[in-house]
Amino acid sequence: MSDSSPERLLANTHFFFHNTHNTIGDHMNDSIWANSVSLPSFPKLDKDLETDVLIIGGGIAGILCAWKLQQAGVDCTLVEADTVMHGVSRNTTAKLTAQHGFLYHKLLRRFGPTLAKQYYLSNEDALKQYEKLSKVIDCDFEIRDNFIYTLRDTEKLDCEWNALRQLDIPCSRHDELPLPFPVAGAIRFPDQAQFHPLKFAHPHLNPHYRKRLSLRYMPLYVFLCYWLVPDLQQETLPKHIFQRPLSL
Repeated sequence: MSDSSPERLLANTHFFFHNTHNTIGDHMNDSIWANSVSLPSFPKLDKDLETDVLIIGGGIAGILCAWKLQQAGVDCTLVEADTVMHGVSRNTTAKLTAQHGFLYHKLLRRFGPTLAKQYYLSNEDALKQYEKLSKVIDCDFEIRDNFIYTLRDTEKLDCEWNALRQLDIPCSRHDELPLPFPVAGAIRFPDQAQFHPLKFAHPHLNPHYRKRLSLRYMPLYVFLCYWLVPDLQQETLPKHIFQRPLSL
């Protein structure tokens, strides 16, 4: 299996989903962020639409993708199955960090040092982009340290610490934390951040941006099937969306 084969790409997608994505936020009914911000709603798409780029999902990743493409002059449409910023993005812990649990020893073992370090650098660059955008958006952005810790099992902590040292990623190890319970050990990533995700998203969804983002409702699972299975034909797309051919 080649590194660029559909099977390998799908396997890697599953790896990152199960190791970096927490689906609990998809099913929570309440959110501390939703108590202070009211986001707009958008009508259901009931007519034909042509677009160069179709973005699936109205979470923070989809909204920022649409915003970046619009800044580049690309015609794009963002579709959402239910309500914008209503899943993981609404119920997130709102950390902005390159430290996603005990992950780097797994990345190092599976992908090698070059790609593992690239993962870190990409996330650090994203953090800086958030910081830059937050200078013009009032979203309670704060620089904070991020920690992962263990209550008992230091073996996993040791593996992660050794991987981070091998990758030369700035971090420090601690035996205690200012928590109301003891820990067996912790690893600190300095100069990470936190913010209010709905306050951050709100300016991108107000009436001034609504027309540019072309937000509409559409079933999400249909598009995911089309994206994950390369052999599906364009005719399987819902009748209201037409994709123009692109020259890359």
